[in-house]
Amino acid sequence: MATESIDLIQHIINIKDTLPKKQELLCDYILENQQDIGILTVKELADSARVGTTTVMRLTKQLGYENYVDFRKQFYQIQTNHLNRWESVKVSFERDERETTISQLHWIIQKSLDNVSQILSPQVISEFEKVIKLLVNSERVHIFGARPYRAAAIYFEVLINEFSNKINQLSHDTETLLDRVEHFKENEVLMVLSFEPYTKRTLALVDLAASKDIPIILFTNQLSCPAAKNANCILQVPTETEFFSIVPLIVLLEAITVEIGRKTKNAISNIEKLVPILKRYDVI
Repeated sequence: MATESIDLIQHIINIKDTLPKKQELLCDYILENQQDIGILTVKELADSARVGTTTVMRLTKQLGYENYVDFRKQFYQIQTNHLNRWESVKVSFERDERETTISQLHWIIQKSLDNVSQILSPQVISEFEKVIKLLVNSERVHIFGARPYRAAAIYFEVLINEFSNKINQLSHDTETLLDRVEHFKENEVLMVLSFEPYTKRTLALVDLAASKDIPIILFTNQLSCPAAKNANCILQVPTETEFFSIVPLIVLLEAITVEIGRKTKNAISNIEKLVPILKRYDVI
């Protein structure tokens, strides 16, 4: 993806909520189907997004393009993946019962490897260093994940706590979630795992944190995620369509952990101090 394409996607995220309803709907369709835009005609895009061709042309002008062809060129390199979590679970359960358990295992492993290989998208590459810089320079990192993503948030906390105490886990108690935002301070960061279907509690958390000027790092599978407009950095995570998986998300969190460890003063010495303590008390 060229830098221009990344800037265009961010621009669409930033302005879509200020546009007329039809243009906003078109923006959401574009963000969710970026891989297709580069090959669609004006009429095909309008029909797919259920808007008129006039709406397509108005949005094209609004985004600063003289014509639709120039706008469409920005999407030739873009790749995204769409996931409805429950549909993917359903698809995986409906696979041919005649297949052996081992063949299923091979299939899952191969699909997971395919998804992991897609992590290094131009979008992630452009944002990854910004994410690391925010996390390393912050005094405290608040992290939240709802439903199955709560496990990923807790896993990240455990990894970081091996050498740092800057993680504040928000995922345990959603009842007082918004109350805790009131205690966020300057030079702190909010890290949110928000995937379809987006929970109201997650969106409220992001909205409130943004109102307090807290930098937000968003992990999501769709750039049309309602929280994207308030995010300082977005990591778009590849998702599987044939079964539910958080493997790519876990890989990204582990990569971030390693990079934070490399850039954190005393990280190695903290781990070296921890090991004998754990041995002394028969933890390991």
